[in-house]
Amino acid sequence: MDEEIITPDLVDEPTHFLIWQWDQAMPVSIGLIVGIIVGHAMYGVLLGIGLARIYTKTKDLKPKGYFFHLIYDLGFISESKKIKSMPSAMIDEYNS
Repeated sequence: MDEEIITPDLVDEPTHFLIWQWDQAMPVSIGLIVGIIVGHAMYGVLLGIGLARIYTKTKDLKPKGYFFHLIYDLGFISESKKIKSMPSAMIDEYNS
């Protein structure tokens, strides 16, 4: 009954995979898979780590939710599959 419950530091902190957040771990994982298919797993992991570093630096400079809006604007998320919590990209200002 006295089990310790681990809660994240922030309420909206994403899930972690080893030492990375899930969106930073994806390029490394995909690089490993592609590297195994091609026959050069180490090159795939190194390429994935490089892409993850570039992604992390870009993510730190942009506002929260920037990449979800970018994916939506590029047409990868259709209007029917739109994320409900994501406001429209066409809204320039909010009135309270």
